[in-house]
Amino acid sequence: MLRSSNPILSKQDAFTPAAPQYDQNPYSQTGGYGQYPAGYQQAPVEPLEGRMTFDDVVTKTALTIGVLIIAAALAWWFVPDGLYFPALIASGLIGFIVVMFVAFRRKVSPGLVLLYAAIEGVFIGMISKVFESLYDGIVVQAVIGTFAAAAVTLAAYKFFNIRVTPKFRKVVIIATISLKIFPA
Repeated sequence: MLRSSNPILSKQDAFTPAAPQYDQNPYSQTGGYGQYPAGYQQAPVEPLEGRMTFDDVVTKTALTIGVLIIAAALAWWFVPDGLYFPALIASGLIGFIVVMFVAFRRKVSPGLVLLYAAIEGVFIGMISKVFESLYDGIVVQAVIGTFAAAAVTLAAYKFFNIRVTPKFRKVVIIATISLKIFPA
């Protein structure tokens, strides 16, 4: 199982089920190892959930990005001109509150994650509209580049079974720095 340095993703109960404790029998069978003294009642053991796979990550990421895209497109098309800035500020503040609530909860709630994606979609739709009014055509280029990179990355993880090893990380860092120093 890959470990993450992200404090949200590294919570014990966020994506990895808790392992059974010492002397607990996860299959609720009796006998042999794990006997308890007379008069002691063993607490019922909840069945363990399955581990999250790369396919699960790709699917959930694609769903979350899909919600964000739909919310951004709806905000772009249907928010009136006079409400760009109020919608931008409100979605930014509400999004911050929701992400803090999600981050500090004990368990990750898929509904709240999708709500946050929708609120951030409104934020992205509004800020994109502001930039489009300043620089004609910039949003189309940014959207195509961003979603092409996201789609290729998700597809690479799904179909090529990429593992982020220390060597892979070094190659990516060197390539990124090289592109910054020597742009094409």
